[in-house]
Amino acid sequence: MEHSNTIDLCVKTSKLLPTKKIPEFLNNIVSDFITQEGKKELHKIIASPLCINTSDSIGSFITSEFNHDGDSYRSPWSNEYFPTTEGHKLLPNELRELEVRLNKLVKLYTKLYYGEQAISSTYIWEQGDAISSGFNCAVLIKNNIDKKKGIINSSLDSINVINVKFIKERDKTTERIKAVYKIYTTMLYEVNFGKFADCGFSGNVSKLGEESAYPSTYLDYDTHCENIGKIVENMENYLRSSLDEIYMKKTDEIIAKMRNTFIIGRQNNIQRENLKSFFNEFEKKVPSKKIDMEEDILN
Repeated sequence: MEHSNTIDLCVKTSKLLPTKKIPEFLNNIVSDFITQEGKKELHKIIASPLCINTSDSIGSFITSEFNHDGDSYRSPWSNEYFPTTEGHKLLPNELRELEVRLNKLVKLYTKLYYGEQAISSTYIWEQGDAISSGFNCAVLIKNNIDKKKGIINSSLDSINVINVKFIKERDKTTERIKAVYKIYTTMLYEVNFGKFADCGFSGNVSKLGEESAYPSTYLDYDTHCENIGKIVENMENYLRSSLDEIYMKKTDEIIAKMRNTFIIGRQNNIQRENLKSFFNEFEKKVPSKKIDMEEDILN
């Protein structure tokens, strides 16, 4: 296990990097001073921009740590690995059926929320030897924005990892199954402005959530699809709202207050007064020593 200080340092460094630089940081720079085991640990902690694979003739899919085996990646559409090699582990039939249903649901959701250009992939993997032990699910969405309203080569990636556990609840006469859905959602965004080649911003926001339901059986497909879809939608709506209200509007507000521009030949007095007020408040909070210039000259 890698020393925790090294892991913490890498995580902190990744938060200072532009989103598009994170894969290079993890694959190249980190390899110079961290073990392979530590590198795997970082890939689980640090969210990287999603990549699209077009090898499957049925449809494009997203490659990630959730669907790879060696150097190959499994497509959720055909259930085959690309590049094609033998010996890969496949899902049990009952979980594969749930994965197929969820992919259809998430694909429709993606088109409605993100548009026709967005790509989605949903992956399921076992949590134990039996379905009663629960399962894990990853709902991934890649939304590339090439040219729209003055921005180019921009993207919004959504990574939803859901852990599903089953609990048996008993009372005097009945026994029922409780499904607990714990979700960790991360949204990575990158915005680049067309008129300014070196101007843009990027980052990520994350949130934990939890919901529960009572399926009729461990493989109650309808209940699982409904609740996984609902919890993903709620988390993404919350994070999109955070991006808009906190990051976008706050950035616009800060930039507006910093400006002292001229409009049609006359100075922007509103922005000038805002700046003046800001610096006046700043000077009050910073202790200063007054110098008597006349006395200083005489001495």
